[in-house]
Amino acid sequence: MMELTFWYKGRIKMFLYSTDTRGHKKSQPFPGCRTKTFLAFSQNYVTKVFIGKKDELQMMEEGKEFFKREVLEEFFKVAFGYRDRFFEMADEFETMDFAAMSDEELIKVFTEFTDVVEAGLSLYHQSQHEPMVATEERIVELLSEHFKDPRTTMLTLIEPYELDDINNDEIHWLTLLSEKEELTKEDWLVYMKGCSWNTWNSYDYDALFETYKTRFAEEKGDQQDRIVEMKERKAKHKKEVQVILDKVNSDELQYLVEVIHRTTLGRMRIKPLWAGAEFFSRRMLDEIAKRIGEDVRILREGYQIHEIVDGIKKKTRVSAEELARRREAFFLGFSDGEDFCYSGKEAMTFVKERFPQIVAPPKSSELQGTPASKGKATGRVRILLSENIEKLKEVASRFEDGDILVADMTQPASVVLMQRAGAIVTDEGGLTSHAAVVSREFGKPCIVGTHSATEAFKDGDLVEVDAEKGIVRKV
Repeated sequence: MMELTFWYKGRIKMFLYSTDTRGHKKSQPFPGCRTKTFLAFSQNYVTKVFIGKKDELQMMEEGKEFFKREVLEEFFKVAFGYRDRFFEMADEFETMDFAAMSDEELIKVFTEFTDVVEAGLSLYHQSQHEPMVATEERIVELLSEHFKDPRTTMLTLIEPYELDDINNDEIHWLTLLSEKEELTKEDWLVYMKGCSWNTWNSYDYDALFETYKTRFAEEKGDQQDRIVEMKERKAKHKKEVQVILDKVNSDELQYLVEVIHRTTLGRMRIKPLWAGAEFFSRRMLDEIAKRIGEDVRILREGYQIHEIVDGIKKKTRVSAEELARRREAFFLGFSDGEDFCYSGKEAMTFVKERFPQIVAPPKSSELQGTPASKGKATGRVRILLSENIEKLKEVASRFEDGDILVADMTQPASVVLMQRAGAIVTDEGGLTSHAAVVSREFGKPCIVGTHSATEAFKDGDLVEVDAEKGIVRKV
């Protein structure tokens, strides 16, 4: 049986994970962006993605390529080039008359857009845990000569002291609260362009706007003190980092810290290419759905990219029976040159026979992960899957201070819960993931990369989080 490594999980629509599958087949020439095995298994559109164990080990080894500055600079040149094109297209989409386009013209625009999203997704994986391990471990080696607990020191050192896109998103919102009497649609659209990840898994953007209007009315008032506090916290952290760098006095360490900082900041700059793709292309997808004769939600959830293109060309639709099978179970991917695509009971049977570890239940109520922010906490579990703002509101309504936030991954919109949590535990992620970065900023115990916390625990379970050892267990 082939050894697999869990990579990520979430309520990820086929529009995106079929794009990610294509991207990994083509491969960008950077660590984390190329695999020989990429397997996505979905049930009711909750998707788990696995790569081969050999891919994981290869990524860890290839991560040493970032020790060379020319590789790092070339990566960001390529990644930000795609990002620039993505936002150029997003701006163009606001005024494009998609209804007036011929089928050929619409396919051309759609294909270019999904090619950019595909590249962005592939490049985003550079900042996942595996390609960063080599840099993190070398930092620990350099620190071990000067500090008794080099791993804890490393966690302080790798935290960026510059404002990232999440911070800028918050500052933008706080400024609106301070300066505007009401939230207009125009102001909201400008705001969402900077934090399009908050549209993740939303379908009704008018309803989403109304949700933000309600939030605005509840929070309105002078928020300048919070902006000052955030900037002061970053300035204080910059001094803490500089003290460590001065003590070690190593050009190599300084460069490796730069690698981590730029990767962490770059991760959020690249994220809109997938997390905001459906929002920015909403008018185009509406027109495509109309031409195919399909509900746009079904188009996003149940169609692969090539099926959307075929639908425009031939006016064909995926049958209702096949869509029902895909909702039940869907398996898509490749391994060592072999392609897979199965749905329904056929998908379940194939996965159980060929890759049983994908559907195996968690073996224990005690899980091991990576300590991303040190500390200990005990509390009641609150499960948060990567759904939309409305789902977040539902979880928030029963979330109590000190609860343990257990998520497949955290998104910027979930920061409000992270601030109240006793600890944060995630299925996926590494030391540069959103959960890790925000937890360290707030001083919250955090364990990332448990692979199955959202399955091993249930809402209301009492758990103990030991983020010193990376263990979370049911009490």
